[in-house]
This record gives sequence, C-alpha cells and structure tokens, in this order.
Amino acid sequence: TLEDEVMDFLDPSRDEVLVGNWKDEEFLARKSFDVVLADYLVGSVDFFAPYFQVGLLRRLTALTKPGGLLILVGKEPQEELSCEDPTSQLVLDVECFRDAVMMLGRQ
Repeated sequence: TLEDEVMDFLDPSRDEVLVGNWKDEEFLARKSFDVVLADYLVGSVDFFAPYFQVGLLRRLTALTKPGGLLILVGKEPQEELSCEDPTSQLVLDVECFRDAVMMLGRQ
C-alpha cells in the first residue's frame, strides 16, 4: 500500500498518510490544516477527474485553516523536446512516453 511505501520517511507520532478520492465528499470531511500543499495535483486531476479542477480548488480552500497557507505547485509545459545532456534527455523522453501512454489510454 501507499502507507507501507512511505512509512520509512515518516514519523508516525506526528505524520499521517491520508488516501482517498477527491470527489468523495466524506474524504477529509471536518478536517482542516495549517498548510495544504498540492504538488501537481490540479494538473493531474484533469486525467483522473476531468472538469473537476474548480471543485478541487474549493475543497483545498475549505481544508486550509483561516490564516493558513494553501500552496499550489505545478509544472510548466515542456517547450523543447530535446536537451543538451543525456540524463536530462532521458528524463524528458520518459515524460513524453508517459504522456503518450496516458493520452492513448483515454481512447
């Protein structure tokens, strides 16, 4: 499970892994946080729950305590499809392959 994979990096006395579906209104119901970090969440939700971005932003805002911090992290689209060094090119090729698989899988 996801929890098993990340537990080596967490402190069980203070860290908690919450797994659920953002479209499920009971997921994280009655919870609030000082800091909410959404790392590439808004961009990835397009594939898993099309047209849900606005609903997701409302949910994230509601989870953030008054005076808290909502952090949205995204990734700029890759403009160039080639890199100078082989390591960067490999990463770019893997990302392009992943994007193609996801796109074709929707058909």
